[in-house]
Amino acid sequence: MNESSTAKRQLLAVDKVGCALLFVDPSGEIRSRLPMPRGPHEIVLSRDQKHAFVSIYGTGTFRANPNPGFEIERVCLPDGARAGTLEVTPWTSPHGLTFDSAGVLWSSCDRHGVVVAISVDEGKVVAAVETGSFGTHWVLATPDGRKLFTSNKQDAFVGVIDPVERRMTRRIAVAHGTEGLAVSPDGRWLFAADHRLPAVLRIDVEREEVVETIVLDGVEADRSRNAHHMRLRVSPDGAVLCVAAYHYERLFLIDVADTRQQKAVQTGKGPMALAFDPAKGKTLYLSNHDEGTMSIVDVAQGRILRTFPCGDGVESMAFVGAGTDNALVRGR
Repeated sequence: MNESSTAKRQLLAVDKVGCALLFVDPSGEIRSRLPMPRGPHEIVLSRDQKHAFVSIYGTGTFRANPNPGFEIERVCLPDGARAGTLEVTPWTSPHGLTFDSAGVLWSSCDRHGVVVAISVDEGKVVAAVETGSFGTHWVLATPDGRKLFTSNKQDAFVGVIDPVERRMTRRIAVAHGTEGLAVSPDGRWLFAADHRLPAVLRIDVEREEVVETIVLDGVEADRSRNAHHMRLRVSPDGAVLCVAAYHYERLFLIDVADTRQQKAVQTGKGPMALAFDPAKGKTLYLSNHDEGTMSIVDVAQGRILRTFPCGDGVESMAFVGAGTDNALVRGR
């Protein structure tokens, strides 16, 4: 790696609580802070890493969002200057973001039960796909961008969308609603967090069916709990599934080849956002949302290297420079 690529490498962290996009040096120093409208949530990068897109969900939370947003902020990289705003109107509450193979930006709008397709060049919504669920909180493309999946908090299916035909093609039956999504770098597996139980579903992308339920070790299912918020990420080499278990203050590192092999790492309060450093394939950055900190994790050794203050409540993250984060970068 040359010095110029090292200098440009930085972590973008969406501070939902602090209403800002943070530009963080891999060492942990916050280089700059770009104010965002109230309620920034998710982030996705263009394939050329020239722009970042941040969804403005609104001031509330799922099913309790009285002042929903309608914008997706576009930010130039690496300087961090605003490059305009995309609107999802007449729909609101943009949340999950992903790009398809044609460079079309897709965003879930759970309040309306749709996933909208946005032409970045035209700056407008060009299609809206009804999902049949007002719990569609996430949308994620396969690495080649030719298939989209939705997770639905309240409904027992994972949706499949054809981005070319711009329609839902299948509902994959699951036992409960689902939370965070992650796809393996080779595009073979989709992982979806169970919304009701401490478990993750492995879905065969080609066959579009659940092939395994991965129960998190050492976690008693609390059936009185309405949600088990979990974020997922697969390591760049496809070997490790990382699960940030928000309610349990643990990071689970699961061997993809043998999911009985699990390691639980104690975290700070409210572990949430996950992003791998593309220059160091087994170095993971984890936000502790509820305490305003971030941890650097050595995934190979299964331990936290250090924790440092970062924002007021980081919801999502993406690395730019020296490569890409396979689960966050889509499109052009």
